[in-house]
Amino acid sequence: MKTKYSPICDIYSLGLIFHILLFGKSAFPGTTYNEVLSQNRAASIDLSGEEYKKWGDDAHDLLVKMLKKKPGDRITAEEALNHNYFNGMDIECPESPTLKNSSSLSTSNEYPNCDSPLLTSANPKRKLDKTLKKDSCV
Repeated sequence: MKTKYSPICDIYSLGLIFHILLFGKSAFPGTTYNEVLSQNRAASIDLSGEEYKKWGDDAHDLLVKMLKKKPGDRITAEEALNHNYFNGMDIECPESPTLKNSSSLSTSNEYPNCDSPLLTSANPKRKLDKTLKKDSCV
């Protein structure tokens, strides 16, 4: 790798994940791995559409600050955690579900029930889905 890597790069990655969580789709509309990679490297994300206002000003502001093209202009992890988006939230760490007695587990008692379209490749349910392409980044 020719470029320097620092924790501020993680903020960009978290911003992309935040985008997926809010909107259910990638910030990069490419359909192939190379298209998405090219768009990611260019780091040109247009966050000005009407759809970006539906979660409110605080969510939009945090997303914009996390996805700044210039790493030096990006919000830090500490600043992100102290952002207005998180004000007033009672954040608790839930207990990890156990395989023996958890109501969140599927009937097969193997994995938590997940209706999210964002199943990772580590999830066996996604591996069984033959409609997903191998170069899919989600």
